[in-house]
Amino acid sequence: MNILLIQRRQEFAKELKIAWKEKEHIVDIAGNYESGLQFFYAGHYDIVLLDTWIKGGDAYLLAEKIRERSRKIGLIFLSEEHSFFFKKRAYEVGADTYLSLPISVEEVSLQVFALGKRVKAEAEYRKYRYLYGEIEVDALQRKVYRKGEDLNFTEKEFLLLTVLLKNQGLALHKDMIRKEVWGEDFVGASNILESYIKKIRKKLQDTEHKWIKTIRGYGYGIEERKGK
Repeated sequence: MNILLIQRRQEFAKELKIAWKEKEHIVDIAGNYESGLQFFYAGHYDIVLLDTWIKGGDAYLLAEKIRERSRKIGLIFLSEEHSFFFKKRAYEVGADTYLSLPISVEEVSLQVFALGKRVKAEAEYRKYRYLYGEIEVDALQRKVYRKGEDLNFTEKEFLLLTVLLKNQGLALHKDMIRKEVWGEDFVGASNILESYIKKIRKKLQDTEHKWIKTIRGYGYGIEERKGK
């Protein structure tokens, strides 16, 4: 894992770095707000461990900036403050975990590595997940959802929609789509593609063809669009 420590307790940060480097993790240490922000913007981190009291700025504001850039990074607060007020504030700005000092290197490590496993698992899951507005496609479960409702796609409907989503913004020829979904040796009704497009539009409630576009005399396409 790549880990960023933004800590005013430099000795403790060094202890953590030594312990984690032995497990072949890459660890950077920043001692203040500005350097922490610079490290974060320049690097690619899996976990950020943030002190609630850092020199040169507000740790909670820094956490907000981290979350503005990425919702995927694991964010842990490390604090001498034990009151509910500070814990609540940390979670409100996007913390995954709040650890109170004093605490051992071993316990911090347990929390960091547990969160790291979760971050990695979620990253793997996202590789198989497509978002298109209010439509979510789960390639692992081979399910399609609209506003959280399972649309009960058949296997071919699922494959067809996935082909379109993987090629957002492109015009796909009918022959290319048929080959991807039914294979090169398919022998069947000439209008099978049109029939399946109609079924998919109905399930997506795309009656006005706002999502799946017909390219007359050529094929179909889906407009490039980011998931919400």
